[in-house]
Amino acid sequence: MVDHHDYVMNSPETREAVSGICHAKGENDDMPAAWLPYFLVKDLHESIAHVTQLGGELVAEIKQAGNDKYVVVKDPAGAVCSHYQKVDICHCRF
Repeated sequence: MVDHHDYVMNSPETREAVSGICHAKGENDDMPAAWLPYFLVKDLHESIAHVTQLGGELVAEIKQAGNDKYVVVKDPAGAVCSHYQKVDICHCRF
């Protein structure tokens, strides 16, 4: 039984998640106790490399959200955010 509920804010235009906060419990026990803005990135691994090159660090390991994946990063001043990569499950060719 779940003893907590996480909170997500969605864009009124697209209904996609843009920010969230979760309890540091279960699979999220390594998450910071802070609001996390989500920044969409094209390539999560490229984004992680860029963050670390600029002195930032990973707060937690890469996580899955359905077919998507994300990671929480911290800049050198201590601010945290999430880099989020949406996975195209269509694999359509036009």
